[in-house]
Amino acid sequence: ARFELRHTSARLQGSVFGATSDAGFSNQSSTFQPGRSELGVRGSAVIDDRTRFIGEAIRSEDKTTGRRIDGLVASFERQFGKSLRAELGYRHGSDSRNDATETNALRTRITYQLPKQPRASVFGEFEQDLAVGDQRRGALGGQYVLFDRLRLYGRHEFLSSFTGPFALNGSERQATTVIGLDAGYTRDGQFFGEYRASDAFSGRQTEAAIGLRNRWNLRRGLVVNTGFERVEVLRGAQGGATALTAGAEYSTSPLWRGTARLEYRIAPNGAGDDFLATLGYARKLDRDWTVLGRALYNTFGDGGKRTRNQLGFAWRQTDRNRWNGLARWENRLERLTPNTVNASVIKSNILSAHLNYQPVNSVWLSGRLAGKWATDQSNGLSTSTRAVLGSVRALYDFLPSWDAGVIGSLLSSNGRQYGVGVEAGRIVVTNMRVAAGYNVFGFKNQDLTSDGATTERGLYLHLGFKFSEDFFKRSPQDRLP
Repeated sequence: ARFELRHTSARLQGSVFGATSDAGFSNQSSTFQPGRSELGVRGSAVIDDRTRFIGEAIRSEDKTTGRRIDGLVASFERQFGKSLRAELGYRHGSDSRNDATETNALRTRITYQLPKQPRASVFGEFEQDLAVGDQRRGALGGQYVLFDRLRLYGRHEFLSSFTGPFALNGSERQATTVIGLDAGYTRDGQFFGEYRASDAFSGRQTEAAIGLRNRWNLRRGLVVNTGFERVEVLRGAQGGATALTAGAEYSTSPLWRGTARLEYRIAPNGAGDDFLATLGYARKLDRDWTVLGRALYNTFGDGGKRTRNQLGFAWRQTDRNRWNGLARWENRLERLTPNTVNASVIKSNILSAHLNYQPVNSVWLSGRLAGKWATDQSNGLSTSTRAVLGSVRALYDFLPSWDAGVIGSLLSSNGRQYGVGVEAGRIVVTNMRVAAGYNVFGFKNQDLTSDGATTERGLYLHLGFKFSEDFFKRSPQDRLP
């Protein structure tokens, strides 16, 4: 799960962001690691024409080990003439490891535009801990714009830490070098090449990467995306890899839309070969009904496999707008711990139905009923489980943009579990609602509660978007001749 909220104005820019993943999360295309949780805020404020304030706060946690890093950065940046920009600030960091020390460092950065070279700039950064002399960080780099769409850049950084600048440690050392070429050869195409050298956990390793990204607008309503990246290890224990991606989006018809995507990653000896294919389809049946479908097929180099198939129907009273509902069936297959005698195969089917009723403009009533049937075959045994979930929610709009409500739920699976909570929400922009709530008591079932309100005991944050039949409407000028 991931969220981000941004604000931009003439004098203030900022964002709030967060992400979390389970220990079993595996996605080669994602920059987020499994078993992690992060929450942060960053922004800048203009003080005058030459000065601005920059701030950042972040919390990062490893769910597997329980290790947590908290950090805070505050700096002032000043422009001196047309060529020189300087930054002075403070960094604080803390690491939950028992043998770690806190980081309290002064930091500075200077960026210089080369004389008579408006396309070239260089920069230098340095941080020094106030209490421990061996805890420091430094970086040197620059860029040169060769042509309007071609940029050469480089950066070398040394760091007394293996886990980042918020956890400086005098007993650890890491150095990283990146040299790259970035070319936007067309409006929708980008070519890049990088040389990467790192000195980290697994010893010294150097890599060279070359890649290509394209977006092809073949005609109105038909877009094709392609990508290529090759990473070659020049020195080190790990091997290189090649990644190929292709995707298509079709939205020409006012009645249906489709998407498709293929990803293939090739690694040495086949151990890291991963393949991912997804298909999506949505069609408007009439003014009130829409059918939606999605399929996912994922294989791994070690023999693992994952498939997911979904079929759903959406119903909304277009004229009266009092009732609306959603029904969905999902089939899942996961093969875990492959290529062993004790390989595990998990099969599951999930049925869910949601129904909303709005008797008056200020009152929302909703209900949900879902069931799951699963089979786990591992260690020579086959285990079957069944679960049924029912929940109701009532919301009242007491102000134009504010609402409050209560939630009740019941889970039947080897006994009964109950959940009760309260919630308050606000419409922050059109068709987007942010709410906070608290469950007095509750339960957790990953497959049945992930697409609805949280039922686990404690505080929670809920973010909702509203999509209607307007998703399929097109203005006359958008239609093909």
